[in-house]
Amino acid sequence: MWYQKRTRIVENDFNPSYVQQEETCDEWTTDVDADGTLKFVRAASLIILVVGGLLGIILWFRPCLVGRITKLSWFAIAVVYMAFITPLQALTFLLFRSNACTDNPVVASIEETLNREDLYETKCSWDQASTANVFATFLWFSTGVAMIYVGEPLNPQPGPPEVQTVTYERTDMPDGTVSVNKVAVVKGTSVDIPTKEV
Repeated sequence: MWYQKRTRIVENDFNPSYVQQEETCDEWTTDVDADGTLKFVRAASLIILVVGGLLGIILWFRPCLVGRITKLSWFAIAVVYMAFITPLQALTFLLFRSNACTDNPVVASIEETLNREDLYETKCSWDQASTANVFATFLWFSTGVAMIYVGEPLNPQPGPPEVQTVTYERTDMPDGTVSVNKVAVVKGTSVDIPTKEV
């Protein structure tokens, strides 16, 4: 949606009679008359980047800055990933129906200049970016599902207080001093500590 693969005919510097064909990835130029579909796809890609990225940063840093994420906000972010970001990512495939793919003036100018259709495809074709787009759509949705399934992160709760039995051994030394050694610590059962009402 922002770049296009172009086929160029390049002359060899050392042998001008020798030309070669090379493919480059160039930014869309202003000579492409962007229709509403292409504009929507571009806007959707920016919204996905900003909203999805911002929510990811919030999930990552909020516990450090504010504290624990509430169950409601965790669920709301998961729903945004599944019900808003995922469909928006899938709608970027509308690029194939935009005039960037169906009525591209760059393609038309190449065909007119070179009178050869085999050097440049007349329509958009599936390539690496399309495959990455499928994975991105799946990952946005699976992120939301995983968040709902796993639940919000919880702080570890401290264990209940326990009573311990400690055994000491006392030894009176010949010089009159006393030596005390800890022999064993036996953990008992947890007890309820009474709270004092104020």
